[in-house]
Amino acid sequence: RRPPRSTLSSSSAASDVYKRQARDYRIIEMPLGGNNLSLVTESALGTSVYPGMEANDDQVVFETNVFNSDFRFGGLPQLHLDVTPAGPGGSIYALMEDCSAENECIHIGHAIMDLRYHEGGTEYQNVIPGVEIRAKMEFFAMDVLVPEGHKIRLSLRDIGEDYLPPSTEAAVDIDISGNSVLRIHEINTDEKIFFEPPVCMHEDCLSE
Repeated sequence: RRPPRSTLSSSSAASDVYKRQARDYRIIEMPLGGNNLSLVTESALGTSVYPGMEANDDQVVFETNVFNSDFRFGGLPQLHLDVTPAGPGGSIYALMEDCSAENECIHIGHAIMDLRYHEGGTEYQNVIPGVEIRAKMEFFAMDVLVPEGHKIRLSLRDIGEDYLPPSTEAAVDIDISGNSVLRIHEINTDEKIFFEPPVCMHEDCLSE
């Protein structure tokens, strides 16, 4: 996070640290359905999630291109979706996976949202059927290395394993015209400032 502007002008050392921190990651936005996050599988209702789809092993699936080098990202990836609920609520579950060329996938992160809380906070909002809303989802914290030759798969359902559905279940249509995006922070380890722990210089340590 950038320090207040006033703290940067008085110290060139602080400025140098900030410049280095600014280079240690970059934000990548991938529009759902775009070239970098293609729609590969539709649900029974197209790009909609709906109650009961987990029991039918149904989902809406997007995939990145295959990475031609190791790809590392971390922090709290964001998934901001323009959605239109068919009822007075609904929910969305997003599963992110690392998939090999043989389509062997491992779970690397997930996010879930009751659409009554699409604006965040602890107070629910009234959801009007047929009216589009902006669902700002955030994944649980992660630190991921996707190997060369692998890809990221993003699967959307109404609810995930071990989660209970909201009382206002409804089908939810997901807009993929360009406004719905997955936002991740790519980490540049060459520029990363790592903590270097103290080195034990005692003779017992050096003799090991």
